Amino acid sequence: MRVKNIDRRKFVHWLGIGWFVSILIGAISACSNKDSNSQTNTETSPNNQKTSNQTRSDGFVEVGTVADLDRQGKILVSKATPVLVLRDPANTSQLLAINPICTHQGCTVDWNADRKNIICSCHGSTFSAMGEIIKGPASKPLKQYTAKIEGDVVLVKT
Repeated sequence: MRVKNIDRRKFVHWLGIGWFVSILIGAISACSNKDSNSQTNTETSPNNQKTSNQTRSDGFVEVGTVADLDRQGKILVSKATPVLVLRDPANTSQLLAINPICTHQGCTVDWNADRKNIICSCHGSTFSAMGEIIKGPASKPLKQYTAKIEGDVVLVKT
């Protein structure tokens, strides 16, 4: 049996092409959306319960459970329409829901339970629990949504 010799330059050339093709295939598969044909997107809450992101006929979307809210002090959903849900510090039986995207430059804000306000860590804007500006550089308040509890589920209407 006769084996054909290949010079080092051709070998390295073909090795490079193989490496490039494998990286390209990996990048394409990593960027593909596996749920693109799905009618209902689901997200797993921290306690591993599935929550549906499908809008109900009354316009509300399930974003988490009351147990999640009470354990974490907030529910932050970043899929579809981002929303931050928390209990109203002035009346803990009421829920507040806001868009957690800072109106200054689009960073995600977070609830500071100790200070009872919402803070943007990017540029220092501070908002009340209702989304009103306490301190800039943001010049617009955060958008508010309607939130409610139904059974053990937290619902938001955006």
